[in-house]
Amino acid sequence: MASGQNTTTVNRFESSESDGLSTNDTLLWIGPHETAEFCDAFEFCSEHASQIAVRSDIEDALHRMPGQLGAVLIACPDDSACTAPSNTPQWSLLSELGWQLPIAPQRFLMMGTLCAGQRPSVSESFDGQTFYWHAWNQILPFQLQRCGVSAKSASGRTPHSLAIVSESHAAADALMEVVADSGASVVWYRNEHQNTGRNFDAVWWDDSAASSATGAMWNLRMSAMRSPKAHHAWITSAPTAKSIQDARRGGIDWVLSKPMRIESLRALLGLSVSSGQKSQRLTSRAA
Repeated sequence: MASGQNTTTVNRFESSESDGLSTNDTLLWIGPHETAEFCDAFEFCSEHASQIAVRSDIEDALHRMPGQLGAVLIACPDDSACTAPSNTPQWSLLSELGWQLPIAPQRFLMMGTLCAGQRPSVSESFDGQTFYWHAWNQILPFQLQRCGVSAKSASGRTPHSLAIVSESHAAADALMEVVADSGASVVWYRNEHQNTGRNFDAVWWDDSAASSATGAMWNLRMSAMRSPKAHHAWITSAPTAKSIQDARRGGIDWVLSKPMRIESLRALLGLSVSSGQKSQRLTSRAA
């Protein structure tokens, strides 16, 4: 996939129509895609979107706008990323981009860690859905149906038994309700060393009991659960690129950032999720 001033558009799906909307429209990606924060989201889009066009920055996109857009995603690592080389104010560029876009395309602003606390806020200058980079896997798989992405792309293996590891039952209660609705059996453990069960299909680790750790530490945690074939998910607040990398190195299959969206949890349970449905966040009960 080319970046910078080069554009690569890949089409892997034939045209189809559903409810009058094309499902092979182009996803326009604006901004970097090889950084640690954005590479996973870009890899997902490259694999699952029917067509993707890459532009290095907003000015590049304004000068070379692709046709038949289904969605526009701006990857903004920091304040300067949404400012043109000519120092045009970022909010002016975003407004101009908004004017040039057709009404139909979905709009996403994926912010990097250094976007926190910006003033004026980038999210206030872009009429679209704004989220931080670590939440991409709770947004993009369910909102890019116009570009050929199916919610099934995020689905995990359907578990029949699941363990939730958290510091308190209050932290696990909302998660247990979601699992119970799927028909799977679910138990709660305060930590992996209190595990009296065996051979769970899945284990969900809440950061109240499982903070960021090295890959070796994650391996120790998982071995204590005595479920060698389990799929593992780590649910955590504001993970870093390094903590995600360490978790994956240690055997974590999915990392979900808080607040979780119910559709992403349902996908982990192998349940059907309607693409494009309104996102709902899971609210944990107070301890």
